[in-house]
Order: sequence, then structure tokens, then C-alpha cells
Amino acid sequence: MFERITDNIYRLCVPFEDIYTSVFLVFTKDGWLLIDAGDGESDVKNVILPALREIGAVPRILAVTHSHGDHAGGLPFLAKTFENAKICAFAPKIAEKYNERGNAVCDGDMLLDCIKVIHLPGHSADSIGFLDTRSNILIGGDAVQLFGISRYGLGLGSPSRYTETVSRLKELNLNAYIASHDFYPLGFFASGKNVEEYFDFALDCL
Repeated sequence: MFERITDNIYRLCVPFEDIYTSVFLVFTKDGWLLIDAGDGESDVKNVILPALREIGAVPRILAVTHSHGDHAGGLPFLAKTFENAKICAFAPKIAEKYNERGNAVCDGDMLLDCIKVIHLPGHSADSIGFLDTRSNILIGGDAVQLFGISRYGLGLGSPSRYTETVSRLKELNLNAYIASHDFYPLGFFASGKNVEEYFDFALDCL
């Protein structure tokens, strides 16, 4: 079941190994945006689609925060179900699979009427976040994530790019930041003054 995190942002926890990964649903006046896709067909059929039906959402856009399997593995199966939805990813190799439906997004692109794409490399080269410009709340995927990812340890593709990304996030003065996994000991969500503390902790851990 999707849980409401803010007025327009919902989160679904999908089991993954000994933790979980998140799928996010964002409501805008131009329609629904679904962010991330679980690990594969089973996640889509058994977890994501029932949750979407329960809330009554038909996504106009299917997007992924990055190409790691627990976030993008279910995308082909979601794409078959929602045949009219656009497919958005930073990695061209993902977008190109879907021909005219695919859209390789760039830093600063706008989705629907109010969601801004933010490139957040470090965890992976193709990591992106989705900024709700109405509320100044960012869904960051794994962009700020050092602990809690099971056997994957730190999970940094590039520590230097990670540092640049977290420093950039601090400059955005976000009202809240939402991660895809728990960032121990701080959890998956930071708001208000805790946002800066969250990012400072991420830098101090390196």
C-alpha cells in the first residue's frame, strides 16, 4: 500500500533482500508520475500494480532514479502495463529501449507541470532526483546513501562526485529530502532544519 509522505507524494516499500527499496508516486495537475519500478516482474505484479489499483492511479510517466536493478528492474513490465506512459531516465540506454516513448532526461528538465530533474551523480553516474517545485521537496533515490544497503556497503561509484552532489543539495535549501532506503541512523526522510544535518552527516561519513 502506498503511504502518503506529503500532500502530493506517496511511497511504497517493496521488499528487497533483507531491506526494502521504494517506489514513489507523485500527483500533479497534469497527472501521476511513478518513480522507480522494483526489482522485476514479481515486484510489479505482486506489489506495485495492486498498490496503484488501490489508490486509483494511472501513471502518465514512468521514471527511474538510476539503472540499478532494485530501482529499474521492473520497468519493462510496468511499460507493458501502461502502454501510453512516457519512460524517463538519465541513462540513454534505458530510454532508447522504448523508442518514441523513451525520454533521456537532463539536469533541469521539467516533467509534467512541476517536477524538475536534478542530476545527482556519485552513487552512480546516472543517478537523478525529482524536485517537486511546489513544495521544494526532493525525491533523491540513492543519491545520499551510505548505509543500510545490505551487502552493498557504501555503494559509491565515485566518492568525489558524491561529495559534489551532497554539497549541491545543501545549496538548494530544500524543505525536505526523501531517500529510497533508510540512511542509518537518520532514516529515509529529513525535513526543516534536519535536512542540512542529514547532508552534513552524509559528508562526515566519507
